[in-house]
Amino acid sequence: PSIPESMRRLFGRLQVPVLKAALLDRTFFSDRAHPARRLLDHLAEAAIGSTHDAEYQASFELEATAVVERICRDYEIDPSVFEVADVELAGYIDAEKQSVEATVKPDVAAALAAERSESDRAEVRALVRDRLAGLLLPFEVRGFVETTWADYLTSVRRAKGDASTEWAAAVRTLDDLLWSIVAKERTGQKARLTRMIPALVLGLRKGCTAVNAPADRTRAFFDALYPLHVAAIRPRPEPDAAAEAPSAAPLEAAEAKGTARGRPQLDPAHVHDFVSEMAVGTWLAFRQDDGRQVSARLNWVSPMHTKYIFTSRSRGRAFLFSPEELAWQLASGKATLVLEPVPLFDRAVSAALDTLAAQRPAGTDASRAA
Repeated sequence: PSIPESMRRLFGRLQVPVLKAALLDRTFFSDRAHPARRLLDHLAEAAIGSTHDAEYQASFELEATAVVERICRDYEIDPSVFEVADVELAGYIDAEKQSVEATVKPDVAAALAAERSESDRAEVRALVRDRLAGLLLPFEVRGFVETTWADYLTSVRRAKGDASTEWAAAVRTLDDLLWSIVAKERTGQKARLTRMIPALVLGLRKGCTAVNAPADRTRAFFDALYPLHVAAIRPRPEPDAAAEAPSAAPLEAAEAKGTARGRPQLDPAHVHDFVSEMAVGTWLAFRQDDGRQVSARLNWVSPMHTKYIFTSRSRGRAFLFSPEELAWQLASGKATLVLEPVPLFDRAVSAALDTLAAQRPAGTDASRAA
């Protein structure tokens, strides 16, 4: 799905030459360095995100068309035809990457300087991480704490210091927020929560105003907070055995939805882990304010993993995120995963094996084991 339709038709002309290469060389499926495989991987790599830059798309289509036509015309049994074509294509890809790196140098320099100077942010990140450790929180709450409230804590620490009453109040508000959304068993706890809520909400709104938090994000947080407070005060319902029984239906529906969309899906509960382990070369699609989507590649991660820089093919701008902000973008749907840096050929073989496994008659493995 990451390859534009026009490119899919062009690459499809390589079916017969690649099939011949696989039949003639038994190492085709086991040798990652096989020239035909490398060529396919490089074609796919260069095609991602091309639809968002007309100039790049036109340039790459000319290059790819020349490569494909050469293979279709010249290949008979000598795999060196693939080798020569791949060397030419790799040179084109390297030139494009060098152009991107030159363009983002100012962004990288600014991000490095910011990381060195943001000692307050580093302390806040550590505090927030400790407070959230081991907690399973709704996405709206975790996203708010790691972005908006972390920004507020940083601004207070920078302006007033960590020994100030303002800092203590901001940290206490965070602790009260996390305590307030946990179900209360005792009457005294419920009474305390009822008294706490007005001042807590007022303090949270004050922090949002202080950092000019986006209205849509604060609205989503407070809309989610109200039912959480109601649920924390109300008596817990008796467990329903039927409701607790696992069901395959939601999973099947999710899988069908993901398959229909043709895009890899991320579990919001694990999105923070995904961001922390994200490899350079990962492609995401970012939804713009006007509704358009722009695909961009993770081009650089700062040494302390506090800054992530993504670049589109057009290189008109760089997308700069903190890991918390990037996680919020992904979990909220403002950004979606397009592709992780896995070669096309490996993805294709994996998909083929999954298809064959799905077609296997039920009970086959069990009967073999018996």
